[in-house]
Amino acid sequence: QREDEERRVREAIERQQKELEEVRKQKARERRAREREIKLQQDVIRKKEREEKERREKELESERRRQNRMRAKQERERLEEELRLEELEKERRRQEAIVERKRRWEEKERLEQRNQVKKQKLDGQTPSDSAYPVNDSAPIS
Repeated sequence: QREDEERRVREAIERQQKELEEVRKQKARERRAREREIKLQQDVIRKKEREEKERREKELESERRRQNRMRAKQERERLEEELRLEELEKERRRQEAIVERKRRWEEKERLEQRNQVKKQKLDGQTPSDSAYPVNDSAPIS
């Protein structure tokens, strides 16, 4: 009878130990399941953060490219305007040179005519005419 009692006690102890082991195993499985769930949630969060970061970087790069295009366009327009102004200046100088050549040619023509008139007067000059010589230093109008 004592042996039966000891055996029942041993079996009860073994059963409790098995139950405790099962409880520990179940808790370990639940803990691992929670850890997996947390890891999955963290992975999802990290993926969203990475996607958001990539999206922001693409937006920034797109904005940088847009601004670079704008700066290039402004620089191109500035250079085109500079070139246009240089061309206008060249044309103005060319026109001035033409006007100056024309003025010199006309002045030369006037001098030649004056000299011709002087020569004609000298050729047909009478003694009384020599009292009023032609003023060579008079300004040309």
